[in-house]
Amino acid sequence: MRLNVPDYLKLFIRREGKIVLGNKLSNVWLLSAVLVATFLAIAFSNGSLNYLNYKMNDPFIKWVDIKKENKDESFRRLMRELQDSTGANANKYHYDSFSYDYEYSFNVFGADDSTIIYLKTRFFDINNYALIEAIVDKENRIAAIPKSEVTDIDKRSIGVFLTGKALARMGYDQAPAYIDLYQYSSGASEVGFKEVNGRVRVPVPVLGVVKRLPGSVDLVAFTNLYRQKIVDPLVFFMNNEAYAASLCYFIPEDVDALEFDSRLSELVREETDAPFVIDDQSYDPRELYSYKNRVTELDEDGMKYHYLGFRQVYMTGEEGLTPEVCQRVNERLMAEYGGKDVHRLYRYNYSSAPLPTGDYLSIQFNDLKAVKQFAEELVGACELEVEMSQINAKENFQAVSVMAITLSVVMVIFAIVCILLFIVNLLQSYFQKVKRNIGTFKAFGISNKELQRVYMIIMLALVAAALAISLVTVSLLQLILPLAGVIKDEGFGYLSLWRCDVIHAFPSLITVAAALVVILAAALTVRMVMKNLLSATPGDLIYDR
Repeated sequence: MRLNVPDYLKLFIRREGKIVLGNKLSNVWLLSAVLVATFLAIAFSNGSLNYLNYKMNDPFIKWVDIKKENKDESFRRLMRELQDSTGANANKYHYDSFSYDYEYSFNVFGADDSTIIYLKTRFFDINNYALIEAIVDKENRIAAIPKSEVTDIDKRSIGVFLTGKALARMGYDQAPAYIDLYQYSSGASEVGFKEVNGRVRVPVPVLGVVKRLPGSVDLVAFTNLYRQKIVDPLVFFMNNEAYAASLCYFIPEDVDALEFDSRLSELVREETDAPFVIDDQSYDPRELYSYKNRVTELDEDGMKYHYLGFRQVYMTGEEGLTPEVCQRVNERLMAEYGGKDVHRLYRYNYSSAPLPTGDYLSIQFNDLKAVKQFAEELVGACELEVEMSQINAKENFQAVSVMAITLSVVMVIFAIVCILLFIVNLLQSYFQKVKRNIGTFKAFGISNKELQRVYMIIMLALVAAALAISLVTVSLLQLILPLAGVIKDEGFGYLSLWRCDVIHAFPSLITVAAALVVILAAALTVRMVMKNLLSATPGDLIYDR
C-alpha cells in the first residue's frame, strides 16, 4: 500500500524533524547564532553608513566660502568670473548662486540686563535661498520660520538666526520673538532710554533658533542688518527722539489682544489728554517680522493668513506723544507683560547705503563633482584659495562607503559558507542514522523526488526559523541600545538593520538580499546533497552497502 503525502509529512516532520532540529533545538540555536552575527555586522555597517552619510551630506557642505585675505582686486576678479553672462562657468563647475557675505561679531543682551553675550556672526545675501533653506530644514530647526516661507522673507528683513547653544548662553529657556543688540548710543538716556554701561537695547527679530549654522558661527543675519548696524551705525543709535516718542509693540499669539489693547489704551489715557487710537492694521513693519509673526493658520473658510501681532499708538490730534510719556507708559506696561514675550519696537530710520565689498564670497554648489577643478582653475587663477578640508572628507566618504558595504557582503558570504557547511554536515550525519528507513521507503515505491521535497521542507523550515530568530534578535537590540543610552550624536544609533541611506532602499537592500540568498543557497544545497545521497539503491541503503 502506497503511503500518501500527509503520512510523509507526519513521519518526517514530526519524528525525523526532531533529529534535524537537534537535542533541545540545538541546531536551530547554532544556525541562529551564525545569522545573528551576520545581521549584526550588516546592521552595524548600515548604521555607520547612515551616520557618515548624514555627516558628509551636511546641508552646509555644498556651501563654499572664499575669504578675501586682503586681496581686493583678486576678489573682484573672481566675482566677475562667477558673473559670467554666458553661464559657462556655472555649468562647468556646477554652482548655483553666489554673493558677498560679511563677518562681524555682536554683543547682545541676554534675558536680563546682567547678561551680555558675544556672538560670532555672518551676514548673507537674502537671495541665497539654498543656504537659508538648509538653515531652517526640519532636521536642523528648533523654532524657526517654515522652510516653505523662505522665499517670502522680505529683502528688507533685519531678522537673525541663532543657535540653541547661543540662546542658552543668553539665559532663555524658550526662543523669544526678538533679541536685543547691545548698542552704544551716547545720549540715549536723555530721551528716556534705559542705559546699561552706556549701552541700550535695540530689538531685532528672531527668524529662527537652530541646532547648527554654517561656518560654526553663533548668529546668522542678512546683509541688510549689516548695512543698518555697521555701514550706517546711526540707524540703531537710540539717542533719537522720534524713537523715544513712539509706542509700538509686538504681542505674541498667546496674549489676549483685546485685553492688551485695553490696558495700553488705559495707560496712555492716564498719561495724556491728547486723542489717540491703537491700530493693529496699518503698522506692518516687514523689516521686523520674526518667526512668531509668521505663524501660518487657517480661518473658518480654510483660508491661510499670517498672524502679525503688531500694535502702534497713533495720535489723532496736533499734540503728539513725548519721550517722557512713552517711557512711563512702557515701564508700567512691561511690568505686566514683559515676561510674556511682549516687545517694544521702533520704526528705525533705515538706511539704503551701498554695501562694501564683502569679507567672503559665498558660493552654493549643486554638487561637488567639479569643486576641486573649480578651486584649481577659477579660484587659483585669481590667486585665492578654497577651504577644502570638508570637501576632501566628502570625497573620502565614497571610499569609506565601499569599505563598509564590502564588509557587509563579506560577512554575508562568510555566513552562507558556514550555513552551507552546516547543512551538508547535518544532512550527511542525519542520513547515516536514517538511511535504512529511507531505503525501506524507497522499496515501497517512494520516489527520490518526493523524498527530496520532504527534506527540502524540513531544512527550509529550520533555516526560516533561524532567520526569524536572528532578525528579531537584532531588531530588538537596535531598539534597546538607544533606550540604554548607547547612541551617537544627532540621535543616530549604532545599528540599522532595515535602513541604509547610501543604497537608498527601504527596507535595507543588503538585509533583504542576505536573507534571500541564505534561503536560496540552503535550498540548492539540500537539493544537491539529497540527490547525491538518494542515488543509492534501496538494497544498498537497507544493508548499508
